[in-house]
Amino acid sequence: MVGSGLGRRRRGLASALLAVLAVCGLAWLLASGPAAAQTAAGEPSLRVRLLLDLLADPEVQAWLAGQRAAAPGGAAEQPT
Repeated sequence: MVGSGLGRRRRGLASALLAVLAVCGLAWLLASGPAAAQTAAGEPSLRVRLLLDLLADPEVQAWLAGQRAAAPGGAAEQPT
């Protein structure tokens, strides 16, 4: 009888520990979701800034315009 009580207690503690870990993991995932793309000040992350800088580059814009013009049907007939 004593042994079965100890086993139940261990299972209860293991279940409680698992529940605490699950809640902490869920909180961590929610905290690091879409907000991870921005810094605390609301500015975009380094990777986002690099992408924006690249898209603003005149050479890249010219290349993109050339790609659109060379596409079958041109850019005017492309669905938006």
